[in-house]
Amino acid sequence: MQWYYQTALETAKGMVLVVHGLNLKPEKMSAIIAVLNEIGLDALLLSLKGHGEESGNLNTGQIARLRLKAFKKVTHRIWQDEVREGYKLCQQRAESLGCPIYFVGYSLGGLLGCNMVLSYRTPVFERMFLFAPAIATHRVRVPFFRLLYLFPGIVIPSLSPKNYRANRGTPVAAYLSLLEAVRGFKARLNSSLNIPSVVVIDRDDELVSYQKIKSLVKNHQLTQWLVHKIKRNPHRLKYPFHHLIIDQSSAGDSEWVAICELMIRHFTPEVV
Repeated sequence: MQWYYQTALETAKGMVLVVHGLNLKPEKMSAIIAVLNEIGLDALLLSLKGHGEESGNLNTGQIARLRLKAFKKVTHRIWQDEVREGYKLCQQRAESLGCPIYFVGYSLGGLLGCNMVLSYRTPVFERMFLFAPAIATHRVRVPFFRLLYLFPGIVIPSLSPKNYRANRGTPVAAYLSLLEAVRGFKARLNSSLNIPSVVVIDRDDELVSYQKIKSLVKNHQLTQWLVHKIKRNPHRLKYPFHHLIIDQSSAGDSEWVAICELMIRHFTPEVV
């Protein structure tokens, strides 16, 4: 975990727990964190197991091997416990400053944040901003996928841009942990999730279903949720992956400006 402190104000007016996506380099959330810092919010960036750097005097190859080895041993419980520890750190700092706690998550991170809310009886975050949260994924149609349950250590090569991915591929164990988190979300979904939240998603997202998220919001009466749809021309994108929308390079110039403005308005409602 790493703190990113704001310098815009004398005292931070809020704490934000930031959680990245599956097989994404945690530091790729830096563009989002920069916006949060600019509006006076301190951010704690969580690095989920299998994604961060190993400590010690190691070369690049050794670090990559150790990170992938850890990635093969992840479970949903491990990730959820890490999010809970991050929240406790935010809670301690928020209590000392008398300020609220917010949440920002991308894909897997957004899913884990929602599960965090659903696992507590009292309010956890005052507001959330979710980038393509994996709470309503497209149906997996690969017939042999169930066979992979027998081989959790197999690493499936990643097609995402090399400079964004934390590892060369994603182990089956990590995918299974993601699916377990999705099942847990569906089983626990209730009205406690109805807190002021914004979901940003590309209409053509390859992993998360825009229509399913819209239906989820409607069917479960998440009246304080706003779903912001974007639709981009892949021919104009540097990285033609619709699920990747976390910075200017991945989202596109105009869409990123709109996302940043939406994020600022969401976390500074008192000045709107």
